[in-house]
Amino acid sequence: MPPRRDSSLTVTVGPMWAGKTEALDALIRHLAVAGQGVVLFRPKGDRPGPLVTHAGRQVAHPATFYDPADTRRPHLPPGTTHVIVDEVQRFSTSVSRWVEFWVSRGIRVSVFGLDMDSDGEVYSSVAELLAKAETIVKLVAVCRSCHGDATRTARLDNEPARTQVGAEDLYEPLCTRCWFTKRASR
Repeated sequence: MPPRRDSSLTVTVGPMWAGKTEALDALIRHLAVAGQGVVLFRPKGDRPGPLVTHAGRQVAHPATFYDPADTRRPHLPPGTTHVIVDEVQRFSTSVSRWVEFWVSRGIRVSVFGLDMDSDGEVYSSVAELLAKAETIVKLVAVCRSCHGDATRTARLDNEPARTQVGAEDLYEPLCTRCWFTKRASR
């Protein structure tokens, strides 16, 4: 079956506090008004409960928690027209195959996540999706040091774990210049 003309992949990336969850929430509200069948995936191990933006707004759509290391494609219920994946950087590179399968079946897919970790390393799952996307949205936050455009996320501690679930207690958004300055002072 060839993909429908309106099937597509949109990848939205940026550092923490760039508004990715707000963009996800706005998309879900738009799709609800349009009567679309939406499935929202979040990685198991993410903060439990409803998805909440940094501004405190609760995303009014239930999420399906999925093991990010599981390589099997999640089942979609009948009537699904749009799949949304939050925190896509936490999923294995299998997510790229899932997305291609869904798009080939006429389903729109929107993924949201970080493009780089706090060491400036690109997440491979996100890199694959960026290469395959019809639409790419790169959001910026406000640098906590100079108040410029922040495109990176910096860890506030020196823990070796690549990814750790947290917010203001563990991370801060920085512009590239301030990020390099902080790295040089470590």
